[in-house]
Order: sequence, then C-alpha cells, then structure tokens
Amino acid sequence: MNPFAAHSREFEDFLYVYPVISRRSEGLSIGINLSLRKECNFDCPYCQVDRTHILEKDREVKFEVLQKEIHLIIQNALNGELWKYPRFANVKQEFKQIRDIAISGDGESTTSKYFFETANLVLKIIEEYERQNLKIAPVVITNATMLHKKEIQEILLTMVEKGGGPWVKLDAGTEEEFKKVAETKISYSKILDNILSFAKLTPIILQTIQFYFPNQVVSFNLKPFTQRLNELQTKGANFRYIQLYTLARDTKVKNLIPLTKEELSRNAEIIQRETGILVKVYS
Repeated sequence: MNPFAAHSREFEDFLYVYPVISRRSEGLSIGINLSLRKECNFDCPYCQVDRTHILEKDREVKFEVLQKEIHLIIQNALNGELWKYPRFANVKQEFKQIRDIAISGDGESTTSKYFFETANLVLKIIEEYERQNLKIAPVVITNATMLHKKEIQEILLTMVEKGGGPWVKLDAGTEEEFKKVAETKISYSKILDNILSFAKLTPIILQTIQFYFPNQVVSFNLKPFTQRLNELQTKGANFRYIQLYTLARDTKVKNLIPLTKEELSRNAEIIQRETGILVKVYS
C-alpha cells in the first residue's frame, strides 16, 4: 500500500483524530475532523469525501475525548506502536516523524462552531510537548472562505508564530475553472479577496492541486493562474511558497487523472518563473 494514499478519517474507535503520512508535511500529520457529517461549503470533484452519503453522527465535539485521542496518537508514534499498523507498513523511517497537528477532516473546519476551542486546544497541547523538546506545528487546511474574519485571522497568526498556520487552497485562475473544481456558490473573487486580506498580514502557504478531468481537460491553465497571483502580489499579498501537487488517492468523481511528476515539475518551473514565488512539488 502507498502510505500517501491512506488518508482515511477513520482510525480504530477514535471519533475525531486520524493519523496520516502526508507528502506535504513530509511525515506524520495528526488530523482532526470537525465535520463528522461531512459538512463543507465546497464539494470538490477531487475530494475523497462522498457527500451523497451523509453520516448520522453526533455533531457535538467532546473535547475531553479529542484531547485524549491527540495524546494517544502522539504517544503511540513516539513509542513505535503506531508504526505496527498495516497502513504504515511501507513508511520509510524519515517519514516516521511527527510534523504537525492539522485541523482538516471532511469539511471546512473554520466554519465549525468548535473551531476556536479546537484551535486553542491544539496550541495548548503543542506548548506542552514543546516543553519536552518536541516541536509540532499547528496547521489549518482551509479553502479561504473565512480568512477575512478578524477572529479567524488572529488565531491563525498565533499558529504562524508557533511554526505552523494555514495552508490555503487555490486551485484555479478563473471563475469558470473555480466553479468546476470547487462546486460552490461562493465566488472566486471572494476567495481571492479573502486570500489577499490574510496574505497582507503574513506570508502564506498556498496548496494547489492540478489534475485532468476524464475528458483530458486540465483543471486549471497556468497563464490565468499566474496572472491572479501577480495581481495579488501587486495589491500587497505575500506568499511563503506554493504546494503544487496532484491526485494520490480515490476521488469523489471517478476517472480523474493525475499529472505525471514531469508535468508537475515543468508547471512548477513556469509558475515560479512567472510569479517569483517558490513552488514545491509533491507527486
């Protein structure tokens, strides 16, 4: 089994926490799922979550359970028990490192009424392990729909100070491309405005997926994408780097096609040359 393909939100009898080996984290990412009924304001075709089947789960987050689950994953990673699970059988030693705690899951976590309490709990746990000389980054994987809110910005800036912060989705260069890859009523211009509002405060990481639809049409074209990035930079946005990646696991829409490593590398060179933003490739 490809360890990067095992991104199930289910682990043992845990309610909220799941361990994954992440290409972009370059090691163990401890995921937190606040969308137990798969609520999301996007419905991306490349997502692994099938939202046609809604789970009848309790929406309430029990924080004593969440805290216990996070600690258990960390301790089992440190003592080696975690690596005995079949899903981690092919994990190389260099990836058996705890890299981050990521608030992510089956939906847009920043829309959850439990987001702030969860984020503060993650920061508290990270500080506990920091005192034990274990550095873990706090990460929020987000589609940018809430980035304009001051209270969201403040908690994310605290995470940046702790070595983490948001990974912000941007998968299109035009409104038409955006509608195809996000399937949402939220406008592309709103996403760009939200990214700008936060990227003026601190350099941000963009997460950008590129793939082919079954008809061989690429999910976004490079020229409009680089134009949007340059427009954002002209307006004052700052970017740390772009995580350019492609499909690695089953998707909601079948027969989507990943880019080859060569295609990704070539496109990364073009984006970096045209925008001046560092692009890291994950194939």
